[in-house]
Amino acid sequence: MELTLKRIKDYDVSEIYNELKKLIDDIYKGYKYTGISEEEYKNIVYDVISTSKQKYDGKTKFDNYIKKIIIIKIINYTKNELKNNEKAMIIINNYINKLFKPISDYKSCINNIKNLLYFF
Repeated sequence: MELTLKRIKDYDVSEIYNELKKLIDDIYKGYKYTGISEEEYKNIVYDVISTSKQKYDGKTKFDNYIKKIIIIKIINYTKNELKNNEKAMIIINNYINKLFKPISDYKSCINNIKNLLYFF
């Protein structure tokens, strides 16, 4: 069921969160390498939904609107975490592990080399 402007204004934050649960989970999976805990992520999402409820004007799909804001918040969170040397090493290590798959044949080796080139 699509979230309309009226439903967004009528729903409370937890109802919107439940409606967008799959999208929210998918975003988390994509940025889990940053080391953000599920609790911290959930707090960010609840804050974004709460703020967005007031500002959303209905010109774009709410899913896209909220996704963009959540990703920006996660990127800002990660930027702050990268200022700490220990956390930076963990984030970079997690990203590399996410980017590179185990090498089992020639094709996976070539794909990993391509990914390495994109990394730089």
